[in-house]
Amino acid sequence: MAGGPGSGGSGHDIARKSYIVAIVSAVLAAAAILVAVYEDEIRCFVGAASCTKGRIDPTAEPPAGWRLVSANAFDHPDGPIGLGDEWRCPNGSMSHGSGSFSSSRLVLQIRSNCDYTYQVGYSSKEASTGAELYLGADVEFVSGPSDGYCALLFGYVDSEHWYAFKISRDAFEVTQNDGMGSNHIRLDDRRPSAVIIDGAPNRMAVLSSGSEVSFYINRRLVAKHSISNLAGITRVGAQAANFRDVVRCAFDNVELLVP
Repeated sequence: MAGGPGSGGSGHDIARKSYIVAIVSAVLAAAAILVAVYEDEIRCFVGAASCTKGRIDPTAEPPAGWRLVSANAFDHPDGPIGLGDEWRCPNGSMSHGSGSFSSSRLVLQIRSNCDYTYQVGYSSKEASTGAELYLGADVEFVSGPSDGYCALLFGYVDSEHWYAFKISRDAFEVTQNDGMGSNHIRLDDRRPSAVIIDGAPNRMAVLSSGSEVSFYINRRLVAKHSISNLAGITRVGAQAANFRDVVRCAFDNVELLVP
């Protein structure tokens, strides 16, 4: 019997609808495959911080004509260096930072024994910089707790006045200590990023031109800020906060360039 007005349509209509549904399903499946295959390229195209490959940012390198002020590949005999910094916590315990040369790398380590942030730093040359600089280094977070970081420090005046670009096992931060009692102002709070390669050196760089400062990990731009006063020296450092586990950071191929 032929289908009537209330029968749900003819067989031809049903077949046509099934065909359309099959086509749409095939298109959606193909799109899902393309997204899965090119997911990271899509992230890179839209500028997401989770971009892990593709699209290297050409501005990640120092501008042409800038002069090298300091470079250090740490090709020194293995052994400790004089960074025996200690801080007494309010509870009477000690936080201790130390450094050594190991396999042509600088290794800094520190433990915090109280609920304060402590850091140990190293500067191969006490070179002061102004508003414009490029500071780059190969940085590996070797071991440590979730609140530990390895850092590039710039605009460093003293232990309570600096800027820091910090990396952990899977995240980064940009912080400021302004020397005015406002400890650790987070310009970029902890941000997970697939750009970071766990268990390997990551090329970190800070590039300041005028009052605009760009931050790179493995030649990908991850953050940008306007900072007006960068007068001070540059350092590398390891930073520990509330956990008592030792934070270990390894540094190599540190470069400082200025106009």
